[in-house]
Amino acid sequence: VLVGLQKAPQLIGKTGSVAGPVDGATGRCPVLLADNSVKSLKPDNLRKVLTGAVVRLKGLQAAPELNGQLAECGQLDLTTERYNVTLADGKDSLKKVKEANLEVA
Repeated sequence: VLVGLQKAPQLIGKTGSVAGPVDGATGRCPVLLADNSVKSLKPDNLRKVLTGAVVRLKGLQAAPELNGQLAECGQLDLTTERYNVTLADGKDSLKKVKEANLEVA
């Protein structure tokens, strides 16, 4: 996910894949966006996301009974900094969880 782009705010929240190494001269790396365009971005403007990963919930204080449960990680809401996760509880319960409370299973 692209973040913190001051000169191209229209790209914030877009997703892409790093397509090559960081260029030593510019400090930027090529990023292939979903629309097949390539942008040269600083690593500080990239955020790894867990979307699609199987995760285990941990450290939840408001709902400690969910700690240890497995879930599938959905989209990251950049406004709230929480992932939509679908619990593997047989009911497909949906919860919004901070990244700090998730670990890749």
